[in-house]
Amino acid sequence: MTAPISPASTTCRMTLWTKLVVFTTLIVVATCSALGWFFIQQQAASVTDGLIDSGTLLAKHLAISSRYSVLVNDHIQVREQIAGLLAVEHVAYAMIRSADGRLLGAVGKGAWKQPFTDERVADLFSLPAAPPAASRSSITPTVRRILLEDGIPRIVELPTSQFNHVLSLVLRRLAPQPSYFDVAVPVLSASAAFDDDPALSLTLHETPDPAAEDRPKSSAVYGTVHVGLSDAHTLDLLRTLIRQVLLLTAVTIAIGLVGVLFLARRISTPVKSLTAAAAHLAGGDFSARATPCSSDEIGDLTRVFNNMVCSLQSHEQKMQELNHTLEARVQARTDELQRANRRLQELSNVKTALVSNASHELRTPVTSMKVHLSNLLNGVGGPITPGQADALRRVSENTERLRQMIDDLLDLSCLQAGRMTLKMAAVRLNEVIQDVLLTLHHYYSVQKNLSVRVDLPDSMCCVWGDEEKLRQVFTNLIHNAVKFTPSGGMIQLTGRNTGGEIVTVCVADSGCGIPPGELGKIFLPFYRSSNGMDTRGSGLGLSIVKELVELHSGAVRVESTVAKGSRFFVDLPVTARSSSDIPPDT
Repeated sequence: MTAPISPASTTCRMTLWTKLVVFTTLIVVATCSALGWFFIQQQAASVTDGLIDSGTLLAKHLAISSRYSVLVNDHIQVREQIAGLLAVEHVAYAMIRSADGRLLGAVGKGAWKQPFTDERVADLFSLPAAPPAASRSSITPTVRRILLEDGIPRIVELPTSQFNHVLSLVLRRLAPQPSYFDVAVPVLSASAAFDDDPALSLTLHETPDPAAEDRPKSSAVYGTVHVGLSDAHTLDLLRTLIRQVLLLTAVTIAIGLVGVLFLARRISTPVKSLTAAAAHLAGGDFSARATPCSSDEIGDLTRVFNNMVCSLQSHEQKMQELNHTLEARVQARTDELQRANRRLQELSNVKTALVSNASHELRTPVTSMKVHLSNLLNGVGGPITPGQADALRRVSENTERLRQMIDDLLDLSCLQAGRMTLKMAAVRLNEVIQDVLLTLHHYYSVQKNLSVRVDLPDSMCCVWGDEEKLRQVFTNLIHNAVKFTPSGGMIQLTGRNTGGEIVTVCVADSGCGIPPGELGKIFLPFYRSSNGMDTRGSGLGLSIVKELVELHSGAVRVESTVAKGSRFFVDLPVTARSSSDIPPDT
């Protein structure tokens, strides 16, 4: 289950609405500002170029119209022609110089009126001259930018446009000082003007004159015309244009912001509704629904979410119904199992009682048969032939096996019924095991030819238990080891005291071993391993061993490897007693 978002993390994170508004606003503002800036730059360059082109046309017109007046040095005619040019609004001054640099006429208006009032002063006026006319072979104008400071003109670097004055044009208080563009055009002779002007040549001659291409160009220059253009009017137009562009950009940005806010709300509102519905659903409220606000993908998501909630609610109702019915069915099955367990317990008790009674009833006749067979073998009833003696010995051996099986059944039934009583005392396991080996010496030494290695230290602690029952435990284990070990094999008995609280005795053989899948079944009653099916036995010995060891609060375990042998470990607890309870070492 996903952990809920803590309030601290909610306040620090940027919401979807904020992201949409911020990033979209940045894109709109950057785009509109870049477009507006580019437009203003282009318009400023266009206005500057238009002003210079206009001054160039005026200068060329004045140069053509005053050609003969300059040629004859007619000052009066020159001044009249110049004065007519000043009627143009953005023309600040106009002057004409002769080819040798003498001032033929100069007229100005506004700030340029005073410097050109007196012709002698104007002649001495330090207006920088255009490049020498002799160095030019065409009517290409020369344009320079001039600033008028305290009645003294100063040439400055010519800008490509008025774009550098954008900020000052917007703020009226920082309005730049008006500047002037001085456009200088040479006054050429008629032939030079004819040669340098292809349009005029084409006008005067309908067909091109091939001989004119080989004729040398004329370069007669009478003087120079200077026309000063004021950019004050241009700056006013540009200021108005910039304000309009800025206003349009601001309006566009404002409209874009409104659209962004509207779009962000259209996106974030369904998402918030889905979030709130999901939170109620996580809290177990299956009645929560999100309201579709549009027919786009988010609206489809909202409808799918509502369908999912309806499906979950239906499944939840079905699960609740199943839970109610399941409880009843579980209770019914529990009652059935309890009745079956009681029935099985009763059957087990009956089986145990039957086995116990049958074994008890069989013990007396078997004992009687054993006695009579012994008497017959001893000749009490008269002499018997050797064949009869062999038959009686086989019957006696089988009777002994039957008696041993009956004893095992009685012991197992007593253990399972809880009727086994123990005579607890301090027991030295090494002495018990030595007695068991002495009893089985003929079986493992003479009959099976096995070697037995015993490693039981005399210092091994005593255990508190029933000596006879422990003797039975190790008798069964050692007997099984001898039975499943082939002739010539070896049996090892080792003991150790682990930590002073547990005594562990290991009985190991070199027999056929037990398959890994059968290790958990060998302690069951009547179970016999598949590797030892050819040996005699009832399959009760290990069951009795397990019951007796657990009755002493111990444990028995086994480790085995097929074809290499098995090792049985018996863990018995050591209970501290007084030294008088411990039997003396014999």
